Amino acid sequence: MNRTLRFVMVGVLVLPSSAFPAINVLTWHNNLARTGQNLRETQLTPTNVNFNSFGKLFQINVDGKVDAQPLIVSKVSIPNRGTHNVVIIATEHDSIYCCDADFGTTLWHRSMLKSGETPSDSRNCDQVVPEIGITATPVIDLTTGPHGTIYVVAMSKNATSYFQRLHALDLATGAEQFGGPVRIQATYPGTGDNNNGQGEVVFDPKQYKERSGLVLSGNIVYTFWASHCDQRPYTGWIIGYDKNTLARVRVLNLTPNGNGGAIWGSGAAPAVDGNFKIYLLNGNGTFETSLDVNRFPSMSDFGNCIVKLSNVNQQLRVADYWTMGNTIAESQADQDLGSGGAVLLPPMIDRNGVTRYLLAAAGKDTHIYIADRNNLGKFVPNSNATLYQNISGALKGPVFSVPAYFNGHLYYGAVGDRLRSFAFANARLVTPPTSQSSVIFGYPGTTPSVSANGTADAIVWAVRNDKPAVLYAFDATNLYKRLYSSSDAGSRDYFGTGNKFIVPTVANGRVYVGTTSSVGVFGLFDPPRLSNVSARAFVTGEQELVAGFTIQGSESKTVGLRVLGPSLPLSESSAATGMPDPVLELRDDNGRVINSNDDWETNNSRIAQIQQTKLAPHNQKEPAIVAALPPGNYTLTVRDANNAAGMALVEAYDLSAPRTSSLANFYVRGFVGTGDEVLIGGIVVRGTAPEQVLFRALGTDLGNSRTANPLVDPVLEIRDNNGMRVASNDNWRDSSQSEEISSIGLEPDSETDAALLLTLVPGNYTAIVRDAGGSTGVAQLETYELH
Repeated sequence: MNRTLRFVMVGVLVLPSSAFPAINVLTWHNNLARTGQNLRETQLTPTNVNFNSFGKLFQINVDGKVDAQPLIVSKVSIPNRGTHNVVIIATEHDSIYCCDADFGTTLWHRSMLKSGETPSDSRNCDQVVPEIGITATPVIDLTTGPHGTIYVVAMSKNATSYFQRLHALDLATGAEQFGGPVRIQATYPGTGDNNNGQGEVVFDPKQYKERSGLVLSGNIVYTFWASHCDQRPYTGWIIGYDKNTLARVRVLNLTPNGNGGAIWGSGAAPAVDGNFKIYLLNGNGTFETSLDVNRFPSMSDFGNCIVKLSNVNQQLRVADYWTMGNTIAESQADQDLGSGGAVLLPPMIDRNGVTRYLLAAAGKDTHIYIADRNNLGKFVPNSNATLYQNISGALKGPVFSVPAYFNGHLYYGAVGDRLRSFAFANARLVTPPTSQSSVIFGYPGTTPSVSANGTADAIVWAVRNDKPAVLYAFDATNLYKRLYSSSDAGSRDYFGTGNKFIVPTVANGRVYVGTTSSVGVFGLFDPPRLSNVSARAFVTGEQELVAGFTIQGSESKTVGLRVLGPSLPLSESSAATGMPDPVLELRDDNGRVINSNDDWETNNSRIAQIQQTKLAPHNQKEPAIVAALPPGNYTLTVRDANNAAGMALVEAYDLSAPRTSSLANFYVRGFVGTGDEVLIGGIVVRGTAPEQVLFRALGTDLGNSRTANPLVDPVLEIRDNNGMRVASNDNWRDSSQSEEISSIGLEPDSETDAALLLTLVPGNYTAIVRDAGGSTGVAQLETYELH
């Protein structure tokens, strides 16, 4: 059989570890419904989240208080710094930091201050001290600009004026985009606080702070404005900007003919449904109990209301609202709804078979309010009968937080109360709570987040605002079962002084928590990872075995590389023999040879290290390399020194501690012949959690990239360390996982190629590629690490 094809050096075809399809957190509380749930967390489970296995990995120190929730973006290409998962951190010192989410290195840092400016003073209010810069959680859009855009509002001042500005920052560089920043300025028809005497109220930047998280909906970035304490004059402003031009395109005032109505939300971003309707809880302020023919307040003042907003003829309008029957008394007593935020619940079916679209809300009066989003209920004097459900006294304290929702349960953490789990049945919230924590949360209570793998392994995360702050993990099915506390291990996991409304961000096996000067990053001490990778194939003549791997992270990693040929164990029935004199070359992403070896004891400065790591081959003809490699993509080529044929096994070992960087992903391209001449890849998964891995076997796809003699119909088989078959696949679309493989963007182009998506417990695994019909040709085996 003629097999004279020569393998040229090819670019690494794998993706960086932990970069794709890792979870992104681009907005406050994870999603527009504000449920706070991450349902694709495969690493953190109730089994391994304990003080022995889990704790603080590192701390990212920044230049001010972190009131905004840290946001996470995967696979961001930073100029001259490689590809990283990043965490975006905003501070009250008017800074935005872009840091490596896995290792903490600062990749870029930008100040929002112009020359001669400082962050604002506290404006004689103790709510945000000692300075006001960036308070609201930014929002990130991956579709605008060359690399994606961070939208953020920053407050500042100079010797004479105060400023509120909307910035649009390039995600990869921090550079201002779209001609930004733009100053927040607006007027609105009305005669309320700070009117100009000409029938307009005027937005005065010094009287406001942007407390609620920014909202991106329908190509508009919305900002929502709160006052400094209750210092008049102020009204309830919502101002929207085109995400592509930063032109102001929407203005609405919720108390234009009165006062108050600040939009607080304890930092919560208003919720948005699938029809771009916006839902928020407005603070105490003017509300007219005299209603128009549509039962709306006669002067359009919506203080102390649940408000639903819609866009009509390119104008933002109140579409519906609800307020309690004693709203004036509650508002005057400062028992308003505005201290909490709204969460949109998934569709639920009531006992009559009607599908309900609901929201949950609570404020300072210890009630939980469940509203029907299709009919909020408006206002009825001295009655709450038009509200879908009113649960009085469900909480033991006022709410300065937002609940999380998961799997039919609502998790509330009121002031001076235990974290409580309430279940839904027939589209109604049921009391008493199904479980509650033993931990009591002081002011301002806690806004929890939930991590789970689908509906399994659910954990509720909550932060207590103490000195030092305390991060808790509770079993979501029973909050009394505390899995972890950052105080469990003494001072080991202390991460800073507590911060008022901070929300834990849970993504990709990490938990990020802001403090008054830093972000603490928590995770498994021994996370799942690929420790060793290998490939075995038949090599003949000018044909080379080509393999590649990726080092992901911010630091160099020491790897051990070797090739077995003459000492390679082969079955007694095999007609093949080991390659007599293999040569190993290591190339960087540019194809440049950065290291090579023929006989491991010849011309090798790392002989002692190779022996210490127990990687010394048994045969002197076999090559070995130990090298410290910076993050990037690398290719290995194996050939015989004398162009002889034979089987060769190339191996890569992770020799560094797991916290530095990771040896991620692997591919091998080689010849698939008959009998034992199959293409084999091996991986070793280590750690204290399962690892999600995608395997692909490509044949026809290679022909599309001009590779000669591609394998016609590759079949992929995965076996465990005992040789037992774990899974197999011929045509990837026939797999039960085909939709999930497509959703993460790694589906093969050809339907005859094979793919398997597996969650693997720590151990050794072998992937075998052969042809379904017994044909021969070139195949490529790829392994992707997907946590």
